[in-house]
Amino acid sequence: MADLRGIVAIQDPGTLIGTKSGVLVLSKEGHELRRIALGRIAELHLYGDVVLTPAAQALLLREGLTVVFMSARGTYLGRLVGWESRAGERRLAQVRNLLRPELSLALAKKIVAAKIANQRTYVARLAREREGQAASEMRSAMAAIAALGRSLARAESVAEIMGVEGRASVLYYRALGRGLRHPEITFDRRTRRPPRDPVNACLSFGYTLLGVKVESAVRRAGLDVNVGALHQAGRGKPALALDLMEPLRVVVDRMVWRCFNRGQWTRADFEEVERWDEELAGPEAVMGGGIEVRDGDLVVSPGPAVYLGTTGRAVFLREWGRLWRKKFEYAAYGMQLTLSQILDGEAQALARDLEAGELRWEPFVLR
Repeated sequence: MADLRGIVAIQDPGTLIGTKSGVLVLSKEGHELRRIALGRIAELHLYGDVVLTPAAQALLLREGLTVVFMSARGTYLGRLVGWESRAGERRLAQVRNLLRPELSLALAKKIVAAKIANQRTYVARLAREREGQAASEMRSAMAAIAALGRSLARAESVAEIMGVEGRASVLYYRALGRGLRHPEITFDRRTRRPPRDPVNACLSFGYTLLGVKVESAVRRAGLDVNVGALHQAGRGKPALALDLMEPLRVVVDRMVWRCFNRGQWTRADFEEVERWDEELAGPEAVMGGGIEVRDGDLVVSPGPAVYLGTTGRAVFLREWGRLWRKKFEYAAYGMQLTLSQILDGEAQALARDLEAGELRWEPFVLR
């Protein structure tokens, strides 16, 4: 039977979410707006000034539903978390085995190899839809990305692997820009904290939502989300979730490009902000110029911040729900699975390997 649950996003400021007879009741200024059955909810996203009553919190925690808190402009703030796995021995094995250089290095190589393979596959798909100079540039990028993937075998440290990943990503995003067909929106490079244009706004928002999904799968598998192989522990980063995200970022890219190329967003769906406002980009960003992260350092650079507006975000979330109902060919299992099933399968398989001190785990690769 198909899972009909989806993301329910509440964006109207001043909304109060309570509960009655086991359903959520949305009200504003004392007037009931609507009711939502829990069976409709896969994730509940609350944007800006939206309040959960204690009774609603208790109900959502009992049901084990994911509740994500976002700023009014879509910056991730946190989530409601109930009881988690008490798999202490599994986490000890995770830390012990990820401290083994040979295993940690092998895992980091697998992650980046899969990411680069997925990048090349998607650029190849876009290139088939283009002609002339654009197609030629994209084919050149494919060849360069593939060469970088082959160079991973010679990497002797995580720093070298990250260097390869970074160079491949520069080529990849440049090639994606040649595959964008929109009458008023262009893309030439990845910018974040804050995003500088509509495409980057969508990518940042999509990667944020993907990170929430991956982190949930890691926690369900009983692993420590903060201890990874490619991304180093520290600075409050969910290192293992970021590791497992890398090969899957391309599914966000595909969705975003498809929506732009179909004309589902226009400039009017985005907001541009130039004033200083730390909340807009999170604690690591300085507004007014913005901050980019480059090789671990914070670099101030000029330019406004661009964010999805309420209407544009609604389009994104509708397509996001469809993406998570879609099935993908998963070579590791030899069958078609949803992204949620792939994530849970990868996290559980990695957890078993880390407990056993071996690495047979295979990441998701696009077909």
